[in-house]
Amino acid sequence: MNPKLQDCIATDDYREAIQHALVTKTETVATDANILVVHSTPELFGQTFADSLPEDGILLDKEALKSISKATFFDIEYLPETKEVKVVHSVKDVVNSSLFKVKYNVIDWTFPTYMSLFNTNGKWEGEGVTIGLNPKLFARLAGAMGCNPGVSMTLSSPNRAIIVRNTESSAWPSAKGLIMPMMLDV
Repeated sequence: MNPKLQDCIATDDYREAIQHALVTKTETVATDANILVVHSTPELFGQTFADSLPEDGILLDKEALKSISKATFFDIEYLPETKEVKVVHSVKDVVNSSLFKVKYNVIDWTFPTYMSLFNTNGKWEGEGVTIGLNPKLFARLAGAMGCNPGVSMTLSSPNRAIIVRNTESSAWPSAKGLIMPMMLDV
């Protein structure tokens, strides 16, 4: 199963920068401000594609990500001359080719900083904690991470996001995500 990154992209007009996934040489990041998922770009799209990207990365829209997530096989190529990404994909043995315009992470399109959110400084070791999660958000996060067969969760402090990681046996072992709890009872 290909991760459904398009499920983690904002759909409102007020947050244009997060209506796209940030794709850099090393990481692919998608968020809708409620959940966030990070994948290894080489693991997700292949090393050749990752190496072809500009240093600041590109922004892929929801339609490009949908095309990739539905495919049983895909090949992706960055075309810097035309500022497009070419996706050749197969769905049920029918081969299609699509071109998607990309945006660059320029000043007007600055993607939010996110790596500091994964800094745990250790695991929560206080009293017992009861955590409530929004099941719809968690299901979207799990789909975007490609979770199969399971995940591990880390809570570093009662007022921080929960870090979700795929298990080592997953098809996408380097994927990680964040979700804020709805309820904490410390």
